[in-house]
Amino acid sequence: MRKVILSSLFLIPLLGYSQTEIPDSIEGKELNEVVVEASNQRTSSTSSTYIPMSRQKNTASDAISLLSQMAIP
Repeated sequence: MRKVILSSLFLIPLLGYSQTEIPDSIEGKELNEVVVEASNQRTSSTSSTYIPMSRQKNTASDAISLLSQMAIP
């Protein structure tokens, strides 16, 4: 019984130490704005027009592979 009480007295300070919060060492950074402009796509309120580049047309074997190379779903 005496050993249990003595061992618990040594563990109580460790419990308080394990609950302290360590601050994060990574600093935050604000990034600039990124704007992406599509040069081969025209979008209006009624339709979207995609113009494939000549490299994409030459490597495509059919319409489905052309759409996948242009990243059009």
